[in-house]
Amino acid sequence: MKETFLTDKQIKILELRNKKYTQSEIAEFIGTSVANVSILEKRAKENIRKAQRTVELYQLLLCPSRITINANTDLFEIPNKVYELANSMGIKISLDSPSIIENINIKGLAKGRKVKRNFLIGLRSDGGLEIFEVESDEVNSL
Repeated sequence: MKETFLTDKQIKILELRNKKYTQSEIAEFIGTSVANVSILEKRAKENIRKAQRTVELYQLLLCPSRITINANTDLFEIPNKVYELANSMGIKISLDSPSIIENINIKGLAKGRKVKRNFLIGLRSDGGLEIFEVESDEVNSL
């Protein structure tokens, strides 16, 4: 494959792992050690995670406005914050409150009614939202 963050070997390993081959079977098949297969698989998954985060960050940066949500915020306060900012910008949000909360929960950012980690919500001009997890020291830099 051209222009990806994965090598041909990494792609082959991921492909075979998806077909339920063990690392030992893959090592024998491609003529390398189990340790090498393990390292290549781990690096491939890390590259995929970084690529996904990069795309998420890019989508957030395209948002005309963002809200910082800090850890320990009550989950049920967030939709009102989103709607207030959207109204001030003349943006009609395309999601209802339960959907906003569901998107936050899907990302694993809340437990019960409390936010577990800092994140940003970007408001897209089309009324959609982008949710991006950030570290404490990153909150003010984006």
